[in-house]
Parts: sequence; structure tokens; C-alpha cells
Amino acid sequence: MNWPDNLLTIKDLLLNDGIILLPTDSVWGICCDATRPSAIHRVLKLKQQPEGKGLVTLVSDIKMLKDFVPTIQPRLETLIALHQRPLTVLFNDVISLPESLMGPDRLIALRVVKDPFIQDLIRTIGHPLVASTAGLWGDLAPAHFGAISSHILENVDYVALWRRKERDEREVSIIVRMNGHLDLDFIRS
Repeated sequence: MNWPDNLLTIKDLLLNDGIILLPTDSVWGICCDATRPSAIHRVLKLKQQPEGKGLVTLVSDIKMLKDFVPTIQPRLETLIALHQRPLTVLFNDVISLPESLMGPDRLIALRVVKDPFIQDLIRTIGHPLVASTAGLWGDLAPAHFGAISSHILENVDYVALWRRKERDEREVSIIVRMNGHLDLDFIRS
């Protein structure tokens, strides 16, 4: 598909510790290659977010999710595949991702994105993306591009053109985790 952004340009930035601003399947996010600890540190610094608070990691599909979470409970896999709203899942058995992505409970938040542009971007770079709301730590997530502060816009390496003109307000994702009884706990709905 023809996108307004050059995916190879973005790939080059991301593979060299760049941070970018783009619309995810929920709100606009500050993104980087989730396998590059130095880039993750840049995101945390820009957001003024303390380490150990956790970050969301985006994957292109369930196949990529299984590269990092080898065992997914079948009910949860079905929910991820069929859920219409963006759904972030907290996992504790994640492999091959930096510890800097972990929250205080040692869980890592992963989301299979539904947005076709983000899916193509992740497939192009071959790695998952960190995606943290495009605002300072503790602030409300900007609901559309026009609500992003100049501080964020001026301190990323690239600002995506994709969906920039949209003004519909988007919401942050639902967050769930599976408890020891194999029931879903909704952390944020």
C-alpha cells in the first residue's frame, strides 16, 4: 500500500536509536525500536517518565507476539484476535525484550496492533515498537495530533504524516491481564 510516510526512512531512524511520533491504533505515541535499550531510554527521558513504570510494546500480529510470549492461553489468544478496540495485555513470561520495558510488577505490556500502517511499519523494521502516549509522564494522552505539545514535537526525530489531519478523538487502549485462575482482570477499560 502507498503510505504518506516512507517506511524505509523510518526504519533507518528506528534502527539507529531514533524516536518517532506516530498515531498508533489508539492515541498518538512516542515510538522506538523495542529491542534497543538506548532508544527506550530516550523515550523515557523525553516523557520525563521514571524507569520501572513500564511501556507498551506493539507487535504486528499474533505470530510476532508468540516470538516474545511463547505460551499464550487459547482463550486469551482468541480475545486478542477478535477484540475490536485496541487491547493491551500484561504478560509475565516475556522473552527477548529489554527489562526496561517492565512495569513495577515485572510484567510487560504487549499489544497486537490493528492499524495497517503500524502493522506494515513493524513488519518493515522486523522488530516490535515501544509506543508511549505522546505527552509528558502523568499528563492525559493527547486525543489527536493537534493536542500534542510543542515540547514533544520538537524533540522527536520524525513526525509521521499518517492520520495527522484527523480530528476524531481516540482513546487509550484497554489493559488486561490473565490471573492465576485463568480469568481476565481488566486493569483499564
